[in-house]
Amino acid sequence: MVNNESQQKVIDTIYGQMGVIAVPGAGKTSTSIRRIKNMIDKGIKGENILMVTFTDAAAKEMRSKFARMYGENGVIFSTIHSMCLKILNEFRTIPVNIISYEEQLRIAKDCLTFHRPKRPIQKKDLLMDISTYKNSDCPVNMFTPLSLEKEDFEPIYRRYEVLKEECGKNDFDDLLILTRELLKNHPAILSHVRERFRFIIVDEYQDTNKIQAELIYLIAGPEGNISVVGDDDQSIYGFRGALPNIMFEFFEHYPKALKVDMGINYRSEPEIIESADRLIQFNKKRFKKDFSAFKSGKGSVNYKTYDERCEEIDAVLDMICKVIRNGGQPGHNAILTRTNQQLDDIAAGLDDRNIPYITADSIPDIYRHFIFADIMSYLKLADGTGTKADVMKVINRPNRYIPEKVVANIHELNADSLKKALPTSDNDRLNDIRNGNCYSFFGDIERLKRITFKKRVKYIAETIGYRKFLYKYASEIDLIDSIFVSKLDFFMNDSSKYDDINSWYNAAYQHVIKHDSMLKKRAENAVFLGTMHRSKGLEWENVFLVDVNKTIVPFKKAVSNAEIEEERRLFYVGITRAKKNCYVFNYLSKTGGKNHACKPSPFIEEMNGKQFAILKRSEQQNEEKQKLHYEMYSFKEGSTRDFYNGQEVHHKTMRKGIVTGKNSFFVRVSFDAGSKTFPLV
Repeated sequence: MVNNESQQKVIDTIYGQMGVIAVPGAGKTSTSIRRIKNMIDKGIKGENILMVTFTDAAAKEMRSKFARMYGENGVIFSTIHSMCLKILNEFRTIPVNIISYEEQLRIAKDCLTFHRPKRPIQKKDLLMDISTYKNSDCPVNMFTPLSLEKEDFEPIYRRYEVLKEECGKNDFDDLLILTRELLKNHPAILSHVRERFRFIIVDEYQDTNKIQAELIYLIAGPEGNISVVGDDDQSIYGFRGALPNIMFEFFEHYPKALKVDMGINYRSEPEIIESADRLIQFNKKRFKKDFSAFKSGKGSVNYKTYDERCEEIDAVLDMICKVIRNGGQPGHNAILTRTNQQLDDIAAGLDDRNIPYITADSIPDIYRHFIFADIMSYLKLADGTGTKADVMKVINRPNRYIPEKVVANIHELNADSLKKALPTSDNDRLNDIRNGNCYSFFGDIERLKRITFKKRVKYIAETIGYRKFLYKYASEIDLIDSIFVSKLDFFMNDSSKYDDINSWYNAAYQHVIKHDSMLKKRAENAVFLGTMHRSKGLEWENVFLVDVNKTIVPFKKAVSNAEIEEERRLFYVGITRAKKNCYVFNYLSKTGGKNHACKPSPFIEEMNGKQFAILKRSEQQNEEKQKLHYEMYSFKEGSTRDFYNGQEVHHKTMRKGIVTGKNSFFVRVSFDAGSKTFPLV
């Protein structure tokens, strides 16, 4: 195998410290593997080489690839957590007992019951915040959680730790903290570990967080043999505490480290590389790279705007169908989104077209969504098969200001019975609204009975007001409203294919079975369906980036410059998954109404060149300003404002000069190389 100059430099460098900045598709993994082989050929024992990755899957893949190419050789391929667990089990007298995720969820539930936060949150989001806090290595009162208010976090976290310790368990983040503590407090153990892991290679270093980096530096030592490989432009796990600064800090920690740039992409064709490079240059703090394509083809980046999301999704699926009909393979295609909330109706569309798909995300079938359950409750009530549970489910969807627990006391499913069960409020207006809503609710149910089944879901959406409820609900829980209403449109269109509730429900039931079977089967040749986060490290001939709209890409919760830059890096990762064709799609309206207009992502203009020329002009102006600033402040005599005619002055680069003129704004100095004018400062 022929290596380019940068790859060969990495392979040949064995001793000391090295930081490798590798663009997407640069062959960093295979280069690291060939470097390990070179180290062994030079007489280094495999058991002294530690290759650190950040997922079990990556560690297994690299171990397997190395073994296939060169045999076992005793090299250690490990995640940092597995490495810590082995160290703790070997040198610590107290055994490590890892808590299960189910136990963590139970403890999280107890914590949220014990100290109710100001806003409702999911247990998994609390656990993510706790994990991020532990990896941030900062005082608890300085930590800003994502899922709850700052003042709520500390008491909940304290209780989590107490309950976990009562179980005698440790979580995965404890492994890092305990190992760092062990190595810092026991020099003999640290010396032993350093002797064992004499050569350390860290893959995907941009995914490292502060405590992980500290552990790696501790084991490597100040003069150790350590190399890190990564790309600050692909740092997309800020919510886990991983930030692009980690790459910069490596060279600060090891100032003698060799820096190697791997800038040739072997995956994508030139137009894709050029678009991605234009986009990522809008990020401010980053290593500048000479990002180029090895392939000599052209490739394509295609932009398309549709009227509504349902039209956009249909277009994507139709294009994939066409590719397959023309002899293309399903597995050469990927549909990528910003969040997994966007995936279920796309999966349903693939199911309907009998296109196999796989995913690395958790995608419940669309007919398991709460919107479908709500619609079914309305339809069952209209069909005469509804129960109190169905009334409770939808009585406040939209909000009718009727307490759900009141429904448990009604004797019959009608307006009079519900009105009698209502408590009397001191607010007469509220009483009138509730009483009126009792009759309007059951009145809507009666009107539903009188229209054909094909029109009922549309009546629920538009006349009853369920669509408006979804907009308000999405706003309250801070999720993407256009994705919710898109699912409603899906159900509205889907229900029109059937004549009654039973036939639609049975079809939905079969769809769930088919969906679960598809995910379980994991066909080898299938369309990849997933988030941009999950696509990292993968590649396809054709990549479809959908819903590239403002508030989705970048995500609406991204407000600060740092958050926007991470969103840009994430989109950059999505683009650079494409080998031949990248499709960037968005839509104009959530529902087709003027009040629900959607804007394209600002990233589109950045990558297609419309904003890039402006960026380059701005950078040139800044460079000229910096140059002028440097020149103005480079006189030995100080401020030009104090200069006078005939004065001899000395400039740092232009040497000796004579002041030949001065007015209220400028001073003119004559040098051997010619005269130059400077502003008064």
